[in-house]
Amino acid sequence: MDDKNKNILRILCNTILAIYPFLIIFFLIIKIFPIRIFSLVIIALAVFEFIFRISKRKSDKKFGSNLWNSLVLLVIGVLCFVTNTNIAYKLFPVFINIILLFTFGSTLFQPPPMIYRFAVLADKTIPKSPGAEKIAAYCHKVTVLWVVFFALNGSIAALTVFFGSDLIWIIYNVGVSNVLLGILFAGEFIVRKFVQRKISHTVDPVEE
Repeated sequence: MDDKNKNILRILCNTILAIYPFLIIFFLIIKIFPIRIFSLVIIALAVFEFIFRISKRKSDKKFGSNLWNSLVLLVIGVLCFVTNTNIAYKLFPVFINIILLFTFGSTLFQPPPMIYRFAVLADKTIPKSPGAEKIAAYCHKVTVLWVVFFALNGSIAALTVFFGSDLIWIIYNVGVSNVLLGILFAGEFIVRKFVQRKISHTVDPVEE
């Protein structure tokens, strides 16, 4: 497969991941599309995406470092094809929250914490700044906050799958969950920048 076709496939798969809840709503809840046919499409796309990310990893580690989304889609597609039910598709948000929970949580035991890594990517001067230790301590607390969020968000998403109606699942996983995620992401980013500047201005370089 040439680069042009690979890029088209990547865009298609990323688009599907972005609008995944809407695809479930339209095809499996509104149109009641045959689950096994829908599953075959998802499986095929997940396999191509997985292979594409593996091939890109050899030349671009940053791009190929995250295979989880395509792998989860593949597993869910196979489960739904075998069981001929859509419950596994509705569990996708739960699986993603579990993956993020362990990804963020593992960095609490294998520092630096995830939020600190994000902060350093945005500002590479942080590790050598006078307030680096205080910034790292703050980022550790924020990483804990994200871990708690993913745990709660995933738990509520699971409840909507097993005890809620299709409407409840739609309202929470398509609406409420994404709004909460956006608010936390934007709020944390703004506060982190403010705290970072405050620490940088209050820490005496002589102390280092």
